[in-house]
Amino acid sequence: MDLLAVVSTDDPSTLLPVPADEVVVGGLGIMAFFFAVFAVFFVVVVGLIVFSATRRYKAAKAAGLDPFAGDVQLMGQAKNSAMLAPERTVAERLAEVDALRSAGTISAEEHAAARAKILGTV
Repeated sequence: MDLLAVVSTDDPSTLLPVPADEVVVGGLGIMAFFFAVFAVFFVVVVGLIVFSATRRYKAAKAAGLDPFAGDVQLMGQAKNSAMLAPERTVAERLAEVDALRSAGTISAEEHAAARAKILGTV
């Protein structure tokens, strides 16, 4: 068995044999020291997870989303958004402007301006 010599605090001239597997660090055993470091790390990680979840919950509520299904709501909104819709052709846009004019919704000047704008984008 390997022994380390440790000086006694009472009498500096006496050497006390200590087994190598019982070496102490600052009054704690090595295993107790690593356990304490792990426990502190674990508590910090759990605290950060709780903090992050709380912030996400509050942000989702403030945005009017269900905190537990917000991702599904956002996917639905994106699916129905105009940005993902296929672009209408020039003929479809002109037909819509002509229909608005024939229904009396827009004036002749607005009709001419809208047609010029649509044709200007070609």
